[in-house]
Amino acid sequence: MRILSLFLCLLGFSLHAQSTKVSLRGGPKIGLDLSIPNKAWFTDEIYSSGGNAGGFVEIGLGRYFAVQTEALVEQHSYSWQYGNIYSIREKFSYFNFPVLIKYKIKRFRIYGGYQWSVFNFAERKMNEFDDGSSGINQAALSYRYNWYNANQMYRNRSAAILFGLDYSSPKGFGLTYRFTKGLSDITLPGIGSIYLEEDHIYNSYFTIGTQYTFGKIYRDNL
Repeated sequence: MRILSLFLCLLGFSLHAQSTKVSLRGGPKIGLDLSIPNKAWFTDEIYSSGGNAGGFVEIGLGRYFAVQTEALVEQHSYSWQYGNIYSIREKFSYFNFPVLIKYKIKRFRIYGGYQWSVFNFAERKMNEFDDGSSGINQAALSYRYNWYNANQMYRNRSAAILFGLDYSSPKGFGLTYRFTKGLSDITLPGIGSIYLEEDHIYNSYFTIGTQYTFGKIYRDNL
């Protein structure tokens, strides 16, 4: 709530300080993600990688400020190995809805913002290494080699803060670099989950991507 109040204050300030000249831009965007490491009981480091795709709308508020909203779908995956017995690969997906405050410097935009995320799906796959002589429960490996549902291991909602830099070329093509810092644990311990209460997996990652911007409409008396 305090973060939302801060955004509203910044928005109100920019509206007050700027003229009523407003620009409207938008377009598609796509990016590659690389996470910072997390820890869990079964491994010291979890690195996930993946990507996101979607679209954005930017409302320019005068010369220096803008507000941008986005709708993105994100999918990440990671893998870990349990000794010489088996390995696990897991993938998860969220719908992300960032709201950003941007400061414009010519064709660059420096920004920060808040992101709401809604769970989409999760799947995992197990690969067995040994011939069964290890004595592990073979029933637990009944899904091996195939993807199976892992939705019960993830929370339905998560949140993050964002910081980044965009560049737009005169022809509309642009680059974006972003850091997303997860504020809440995305995993859910309990029956059917491999995660424990002491495991805290935050969806924090760096993104480098590209976007295309089209449309620029100016209205002087809104």
